[in-house]
Amino acid sequence: MKLKKSPCCVSFLQSLGLVSYISLVSVIFWKGNEWFPKMHDYLGPLIFLTVFALSALVCALITLSYPFTLWQKGKAKDALRIVFYTALWTVGFLIIFLVSQVILVQPLSRLSLKIIQA
Repeated sequence: MKLKKSPCCVSFLQSLGLVSYISLVSVIFWKGNEWFPKMHDYLGPLIFLTVFALSALVCALITLSYPFTLWQKGKAKDALRIVFYTALWTVGFLIIFLVSQVILVQPLSRLSLKIIQA
């Protein structure tokens, strides 16, 4: 029995993988000063740009590898649909992150400022 993959489901999983990878890289950048020694020469920018270029490659592979396979099989419409849905899911995740930042983090930071000022 062959399982048909829904474009909406595939795009959701691709977007989830993309957001997970971006989250991992974000944690590395966020905690990088604690985990790695301070660099005063050209190695810092070199490593940053290398990670940036590698991240672009990984994000492209996560997002475009399955649609490219579909396109090679002559299913260009499905491939474009998956890329479009993946973009929509990713924007949806971004909206969720922004709303959660405003709802959860901002009130907590204001509360801590009031406690500090008191």
